[in-house]
Amino acid sequence: MHERELATYRMTTELCISWGFAPEDFPAPEQTLNDGDTIAVGALSFKVLHTPGHTPGSICLHGENMLFTGDTLFKGSVGRTDLPGGNFELLSGSLKRLMLLPHETRVMCGHDGETSIAEEIRYNPFLKEICPKY
Repeated sequence: MHERELATYRMTTELCISWGFAPEDFPAPEQTLNDGDTIAVGALSFKVLHTPGHTPGSICLHGENMLFTGDTLFKGSVGRTDLPGGNFELLSGSLKRLMLLPHETRVMCGHDGETSIAEEIRYNPFLKEICPKY
């Protein structure tokens, strides 16, 4: 996880309880990641993109013509910014950065399936507001 996500991670048990979920024993992070770091998963390699906004330490992983967005970008929507640590201005900047990726990039969202940068530029109403030049 990104180092700016550690504060949120430390609140995980309390957040679970407040949202009505049973708290679990969450493992400690193996390492912290920063923008520009590269991580390998088997033979695949992904670049870490720090994409704050949904939370201070939100990240996306980009490589192999894929983008794993977590809760930064969804098919037809974007991550919430009304929870603690959320910031719409930061999220807007993060989304603008993602829209600079190749349009054929496949987007694996944290929820609601797969999309592409091209599809989101064309159909996502939040991006039309944030990135009107597209």
